[in-house]
Amino acid sequence: MVGLDRDTLRWVRRGRLLVRTTVALLAVVGLFAVLAVLTDEQRRDGLGQFRAAGLALLQVAGILLLLLLVVGLIIWLSQPMGMAFENVTGDQQFDSVTLAQSIAGELQRIEAVHAAEARPQKHRSALPSVSLQPAVLSRREIMAPGVRAPLAPSGRADAVAAIGTIDVAGASLPVGSMLVAVKQLWPLPRSGAAVTGRLYRRDETLTLTVHVRRTRKSAPYEFTVTAPPGEAWQSFHQLVVEAASRLAYELSPADMGISSSGFHHLTRALGFYHDFQRIDDRAALQAAVSEAGEIPEGDNRQPDVRGLVYNLGVRCLQIGRLDQAERLLLRARRSDPSDAIICNAVGMLYFEQRRFADARETLQIATRLKPSELWDRLSRDEYAYAPWNQLGNTYVELADYAKAIEAYSRAVERPKAWAAPHSGLGNAYLQQHRWDDAEREYGAALAIDRASAHARCGLGNLEARRGRYQTAFDHYNEALRHDGQFAQAWNGLGEVHAALGRYTEAVAAHERAIELHPDDPYTLSSLGDTYRQQGELDRARETLESALRIDDSAAYVWRNLGELHLRRGAPAEAVQAFEEAVRRDPRDAVAWDGRARAARALDDGGEMERESLWQAAEENPMEPWGWNQLGDAYRRAHMHQESLHAHERALSRDPENSYALDGIGKALLALGELGLARKMHEVARGINPADAYASHGIANVLMARGDYAASIAANEEALRTSEHAAYARNGIGDAYERMRSYVDATRYFSETVERDGDDIAAVAYAYDGLARVALAQGRYPAALDALQKARDRQPRLAFPLITLGHIYLAQGTYDEAVEAYRQALVLEEARLDAWDGLGRAYVWQGDFATASETYRKAMTDHRDDGRLSLGAADVTLRRVVAGSEGGSLDEAVKGYDVAMGLAPASALVAQVRLAVIAAHREEPEVARQHAEAALRDFGTCWRLRPMPDFDLLELRALALLIAGDPGEAEAARAKAQANMPVGGRFDSVRVGVYDLLSDERVEGFAAFADLIPRGPELTERAPA
Repeated sequence: MVGLDRDTLRWVRRGRLLVRTTVALLAVVGLFAVLAVLTDEQRRDGLGQFRAAGLALLQVAGILLLLLLVVGLIIWLSQPMGMAFENVTGDQQFDSVTLAQSIAGELQRIEAVHAAEARPQKHRSALPSVSLQPAVLSRREIMAPGVRAPLAPSGRADAVAAIGTIDVAGASLPVGSMLVAVKQLWPLPRSGAAVTGRLYRRDETLTLTVHVRRTRKSAPYEFTVTAPPGEAWQSFHQLVVEAASRLAYELSPADMGISSSGFHHLTRALGFYHDFQRIDDRAALQAAVSEAGEIPEGDNRQPDVRGLVYNLGVRCLQIGRLDQAERLLLRARRSDPSDAIICNAVGMLYFEQRRFADARETLQIATRLKPSELWDRLSRDEYAYAPWNQLGNTYVELADYAKAIEAYSRAVERPKAWAAPHSGLGNAYLQQHRWDDAEREYGAALAIDRASAHARCGLGNLEARRGRYQTAFDHYNEALRHDGQFAQAWNGLGEVHAALGRYTEAVAAHERAIELHPDDPYTLSSLGDTYRQQGELDRARETLESALRIDDSAAYVWRNLGELHLRRGAPAEAVQAFEEAVRRDPRDAVAWDGRARAARALDDGGEMERESLWQAAEENPMEPWGWNQLGDAYRRAHMHQESLHAHERALSRDPENSYALDGIGKALLALGELGLARKMHEVARGINPADAYASHGIANVLMARGDYAASIAANEEALRTSEHAAYARNGIGDAYERMRSYVDATRYFSETVERDGDDIAAVAYAYDGLARVALAQGRYPAALDALQKARDRQPRLAFPLITLGHIYLAQGTYDEAVEAYRQALVLEEARLDAWDGLGRAYVWQGDFATASETYRKAMTDHRDDGRLSLGAADVTLRRVVAGSEGGSLDEAVKGYDVAMGLAPASALVAQVRLAVIAAHREEPEVARQHAEAALRDFGTCWRLRPMPDFDLLELRALALLIAGDPGEAEAARAKAQANMPVGGRFDSVRVGVYDLLSDERVEGFAAFADLIPRGPELTERAPA
């Protein structure tokens, strides 16, 4: 209970003293009166005088006592009302005093929860690689004063009300009620809150109505809480908890930026979270996560909510609950996308999920951000370096050691010395065989932290590479002395034992590492390789396949599986395994060597061109011609990293070899490194002015940038260098086709057909170009005729089949489109435009499940350039519209965000889709922002042409409508329809955009959509 203030207590003490003095004086006066009666006449006069004096004093004391009572009454009337409740349930166990005390106690508990300091756990987390600082959750200076229990003041209102009635002269006076009424109507100002309430039953349901007035002049607030039928005290407790939560929220001193419901669930979540922090109770953590999930999304920006959600996500990440961690950390990031530490945590989540590409992208963003106000101000600068270290770890997993070194080098710049990035640098140098540099960095880490198990383990790996196994043992054991739970050190011990032929000890060490970290594919791969060396081939295969089930993108697992297949005498399976390894890690020289050995063992294992060229390059390692040929073969197979490596080998043999530089430029262009690609071609042209490939390569770079006029000029230069350069003539035709100069494009493609009949590949490409021009103009028969001529000349080419699929899509013959795209992928599996076209065709068919699987497989097996992410998101959105399983607006939003990050050409499409989703969710401001961004991106997308013109125009019209310009939208829609071929349908219809919107969500939509041709209703059907 809250006591009185000091001044009131002082007056109370004085009043008590005065009352006691008056009583004593009365007693003395009475004693003198008795003595006056009992004594003789002479003494009676003296006692009478004393009695008269006493009576005079008594009169003075009475007057003072009366004044004291008046002052006390005034003080009491001016005190806060506090809490007073009326129990009309008829159940005496729920008396008003019990209710007031229960609510007061719960208010004090709420105050304690919000004022508690969030203490980090002292024990080591379950995942040693996860080390994240918690957000500051102490709100002592903000929350605690606002959640004070407004208890009864002097005299206690409930006690006064309990006085009841008094009979005076035959009349009953409700003295208690009168006093309370007078107190409520007292005109003098009162400080503090007044809380009154009435507890009653309504249809057997326990109900409490509460009236709250913060101050005498503030407007009253009323709320009612009910408890579901059940055991009496349980229902009573629920009432108390909910009422106290509402009171705490209403009596807070200022707007906390959180809803009442959010405050209630935040309070409960904080309570559970502090329990988990105190006693490491996993059930309390789960309860906190559940309560946090009930906090409305609209409260995410509130600092307490944001910090708690982040902390819970980090804790779930540390104990391996990755699904829960993902939901929480992504929610925290949505609440503040500009916070570097939250973004870093999401990157670490992706890392633990082995989604390394996502981790890299997220961590790159984190390095450009700054920590928010959630973090300790003195440590913010240090926290800002954390993403660099984790980015280095991610690059190591992606086998991009050069970038890993760059990232770690940024991390070591942190003002306060930090051992972790030095250990990471050592690991990266070790993978590059820069052993001295690795040893230096491990030493630097140990100079900062002598107990660094990671640095000790790194030194063990280094010494094992050098063949110094006893020294490696010492380092691993030292690492385990500092951290006996360090799985990597146990695995290193196993590898050293296996290298020495001590397989029993090796298996035991590997199994201990797996026990500590059961989801680590590297440890399982090491165990499988130990079984292979031991000769237990079945157990080795079972173990390696278990590792692949955890992470099928791990190149080292595929490499060990290839070695196993060679040991088993299965070279065909070995080739497949090694190819999987080099596809995931093109820099894995050991895997490339294994692939060559498997191919030689197989002797007839397919991919004959590459195998033959590899053999030629290996047999003539100092001859650039063989490496250039091999590089060109890799490029045609879309193995661009391998192509780059082969051409670099040629260049290392002859630094003046312009064709090697051209090959490097082509590979870099395919990898998106446009600036470096152009530089390579320019160097090649400087070395060999007669090299027409160099000018053509520059033209291709300019084409990729959308600078079509400059591309035409560069290809014309190539034609001046060599009039037989049919590829340059076709390049000019491509540029004119992209510029929508169809007459000029037709002229150049036709010229190639007429002049270069002997160059079958160039003529086939020219016919395909003529087909693309006819398709853009809506001349389908002419397009089909040109494609047939292209296929007649080179039936094994994939791109004419892709164009054929596009024609069938435009005509609405989706079964034929599916077949065309499938045939293209049989010929050239890495063609992303074929995968994308196939996915679109399946959606038009209503086969959403197969469409989704198509995009998933494509993104798993190939490098996405934005089209696959966009297509997969479209399928997800279409499933939402159809109400079928697998649809999720949140997943669609993530896909569109990824697509925008990968390809500027996809920005318009993705932004409009996001605007539609936001409008559907009734988030008009977000929708308008996306629509305006789409309009800004329109020029770029119009130039790069990711889809037909009429679809781009229709997307612009939709963006204008959502942005609030229906007049311009109407004009743009009319233009889009004018460009659409007869019988065509907009791509937005395929995705289901027009089924998500309405007039209530976008003004003027109904009139806009009525004129959009929908065609047959698009519904989901079962896969064929």
